[in-house]
Amino acid sequence: MSKNLATKQPDYLTNVDNTLGNENVSADDLSIPEIKLMQSMSNELKKTHAKYIPDAKVGDITVGSDVFDEVFVTNLYYKKEYPIFDDNRGMVGNFKTRAAAEAYLAEQGLSTASNRIVETATHACLHVNAEGKALGPAIIRMSSTKLRVSNDWNAEITKTNVPRFASVWKLTPVEQSNAKGSWYNYSIENVGYPDEDTFNFAKAQYESIAPSSAAA
Repeated sequence: MSKNLATKQPDYLTNVDNTLGNENVSADDLSIPEIKLMQSMSNELKKTHAKYIPDAKVGDITVGSDVFDEVFVTNLYYKKEYPIFDDNRGMVGNFKTRAAAEAYLAEQGLSTASNRIVETATHACLHVNAEGKALGPAIIRMSSTKLRVSNDWNAEITKTNVPRFASVWKLTPVEQSNAKGSWYNYSIENVGYPDEDTFNFAKAQYESIAPSSAAA
């Protein structure tokens, strides 16, 4: 790095519009951290995997590469998706309907035995701290046994009688089991409301990701 380059933001940039040059960058063009609940088979727990997180263990919640025992969010927007995963748990593609996913497999000549279509509830969220202050956008994807949790969460959100993003929810891990084994799921609790600044930020985030008809 050149010794002539400033390493702190110069004063002349203080009041400059920071959106300049980013006019064509939408939410779809940004890398958004995923909130994930660690299971015994999670790639983040495998030392040889590119996604390995050294401090993570089974039952932890990760946001990107950060590890938590509980996470607070406001829920911005919900949609159902149908991603396809291969045998290595890699995402092959993501589709709005199961029919579209099935059509893609047929068009590409991909085996349905080694490429699974997974019904997934996707919650776009704003990660906040315990005081409800915004930390940044995040995505939660719920499939399999988490679909029931997703449905229950949606039902509880509708009972708040405020915009979807106007309440703060605490996510904690809870162990579940059946005859096939045990795993971790989410326990989700409504813990209150964000302050006005966080609400306004959440509203802006919602408007940036929701279809124009929904955000109008």
